[in-house]
Amino acid sequence: MLLFEMPMLLWRNLLGEELGLLNSKELEHQLEPSLKHVRSTKTSQAMASALNVVQTSHSYGDLMLLMKAAELQQVPWSYMVEMARIESGS
Repeated sequence: MLLFEMPMLLWRNLLGEELGLLNSKELEHQLEPSLKHVRSTKTSQAMASALNVVQTSHSYGDLMLLMKAAELQQVPWSYMVEMARIESGS
């Protein structure tokens, strides 16, 4: 196969042309990298979403502690230290 034919072959495969000529192993070989990419992207998005939830909940918790300190007219950093101690399990 000539070097300039390779991109055209890949392009035809991406478009789904000539898939009928492939056996099941060849089809599997064609689909596996795409599936891995889709799964990886989906996993990354799920992890980013979960991290966002965790960060948001921490921010909300910090905000509640700051409001509590303001209500009691106390120094807010003492509540932040308390929150850090609770989160670390100490």
